[in-house]
Amino acid sequence: VVSPDGRHAYATSFLSGQVVLYLRNPATGALTQALSYSHAELDEPRGIAMSPDGTQVYVAGGVSDNLFVFDRNSSSGWLSLADIWTNGEGGFVTGLDGPEGITVSPDGRFIYVATTAGDSVVIFYRDSDGFMGYEDTLTDATNLDGAQKVAVSPDGANLYVTSFSSSSNGRIATYQRDAQTGALTLLQVRFEGQLIGSCSPFCFFLDGLAGALDVVVSQDGRYVYTANLHDSTVARFTRNSDGTLNWGGALRDGVN
Repeated sequence: VVSPDGRHAYATSFLSGQVVLYLRNPATGALTQALSYSHAELDEPRGIAMSPDGTQVYVAGGVSDNLFVFDRNSSSGWLSLADIWTNGEGGFVTGLDGPEGITVSPDGRFIYVATTAGDSVVIFYRDSDGFMGYEDTLTDATNLDGAQKVAVSPDGANLYVTSFSSSSNGRIATYQRDAQTGALTLLQVRFEGQLIGSCSPFCFFLDGLAGALDVVVSQDGRYVYTANLHDSTVARFTRNSDGTLNWGGALRDGVN
């Protein structure tokens, strides 16, 4: 993840269990490693995200089942640990089992964490001072089975979650998002092998979404792209006015 001013970049290191800070040249994009951060409770970090104001960085501990919250010095880029949220904490934090992907709403008020083992999206709220609290957990063993990554649209209206598991080839779920409460309502699911259209004159089945892993929404909000592990593809969807997705095809490794 890159800071809003473009001067710093941060990466999670899965094998070493660290978060690495790079100094970034905004003109050339060149990176220089500066510092790395580790913690006894941070095991196999995966997803990483930053608040829109650049004051906080969030890291998912994939095996330790926690969400790390770091305060960020905007001048130096240095991070300091502010909080750790752990699955089962206080008897009320649920679904934070195998956290993988993280995204923050454009207004910075809500943080969404996709969890692979929990088949969930865990929602945290955040106030203007950066104080965080647990809000809710959306669990769906069907549509979020093996949830991987999550992205919010630039207008804040929708949330997109990719997922795959041993029992499901790959899918992307579209949710309507309540900007005031952060709550999610399922609108649509696109999945590998799904019938597209009416079979007239020919049937067409969605092909290229197997192993749906990462997801990103274009800055203009018109397109959604997924990186798909098992199909070795990048898939493109066009986004409708309500946030639902139309299949736009895929680029496949080794083809053309």
